[in-house]
Amino acid sequence: MKFNFRLQKVLDYRIKIEEEKKNKVASIVSQINKLKAQIDEVLNLKQDIIKEMQMNFEVKYFSWASKAIEGIYQTIKNNKEKISVLEKELEIARNEYIQARKDRIVLEKIKEKKYAEYLDEVRKVEKKIIEEIAIKMWNDKSIREFEWT
Repeated sequence: MKFNFRLQKVLDYRIKIEEEKKNKVASIVSQINKLKAQIDEVLNLKQDIIKEMQMNFEVKYFSWASKAIEGIYQTIKNNKEKISVLEKELEIARNEYIQARKDRIVLEKIKEKKYAEYLDEVRKVEKKIIEEIAIKMWNDKSIREFEWT
């Protein structure tokens, strides 16, 4: 007698869905981290440009530096907007992941309960078989004792 969980395919599907949701969350977090790293890079670049401006007093350098800093601010603004959108997506993705996890856990609890019921049934069958063997052995012994007398 082998344990067979009738909802195993559903459980496998829910595990797959949960994994996909978890990967989506990880992907969004990775995108956010890359954008934040880009912001850090351009801020460092801005600091380097400002230091260079303090040492170099040529007009053409100031013109180039101001355009570069303006581009840096635009990059930061764009990245912050992207991060804002991604954080909203992340919240949705996290909620979907949490729900998928709950769905999986519910089925796993059902499986555990069914497995416990299966084990109880196996024990009952084993007990019945042992009792039948004991009765047969007792009957065989009783018949032999009756034949000897």
